[in-house]
Amino acid sequence: MSHGSAFGCATVRGEHMKPVAMAGLLCCALLGAGGYMLLSGTDKPAVTGSIKASGHPLDTDPRTAMNVVKVDWRREGFGFTAAADVSVRNNNGFAVRVDRINCRFRTKDGAIENHAQGVYDIVQPRTERLIRNVSLGFVSSDAKGIDCSVVGARKEF
Repeated sequence: MSHGSAFGCATVRGEHMKPVAMAGLLCCALLGAGGYMLLSGTDKPAVTGSIKASGHPLDTDPRTAMNVVKVDWRREGFGFTAAADVSVRNNNGFAVRVDRINCRFRTKDGAIENHAQGVYDIVQPRTERLIRNVSLGFVSSDAKGIDCSVVGARKEF
């Protein structure tokens, strides 16, 4: 392939190629090269070994010491959506930022609906905090019970 005319078109065997065709050819070449590299790799993982917890406070998962103490939920939006006030207790010795809460609704027929919502509240060490108006989205009309847990949390510095 040689560089062609002043219009940015390449020539292959004396014939002009349009820029769109050149882009397609380039994409095919890149995909082929990437596929070859992917398939010709070794069976060994890229990183071997394991990381062991040292007992340092940064190594512990803050969610293990987080408890949902109380949940008050209500229907909103003409009865189609739900919102909750969630009381979270931090039993850690450090402040924790709650990133995500998951609530499971039980329906009359025994089905379970999961609803997760991002929240951004900081709970101080060994305290309880009320997180208000956690929007849980659309819920079944026969949802009757709720169980919530903290599924996303990290140490706040």
